[in-house]
Amino acid sequence: MRIPCPASRWWDDVVSTCANIRLFCDGSHVETWKQQETARHPSRPDGRIISAVTMWRLAQPWYGNRLDPDWSPRTAAAAQRLLTQAGLTGGFWQFP
Repeated sequence: MRIPCPASRWWDDVVSTCANIRLFCDGSHVETWKQQETARHPSRPDGRIISAVTMWRLAQPWYGNRLDPDWSPRTAAAAQRLLTQAGLTGGFWQFP
């Protein structure tokens, strides 16, 4: 899966962020897509590629309680912990 922009920018335009997450069959599919994207949009950042398993590890706690009647938005610190627990660390994954 390709995550289009750093976590610090996800909420700048959350619809665009989510709409531009891409799922790929394998590494060669990613490379083909990147070559085509670079040709069409040379200045577009690469984003990050993560496995579907990693995305699933993140999605379960991120969205798991979203429909609960007592749900409330999590803090940035709590969201950061979920990224870290899913193995997503480093500058790209840091919230402001």
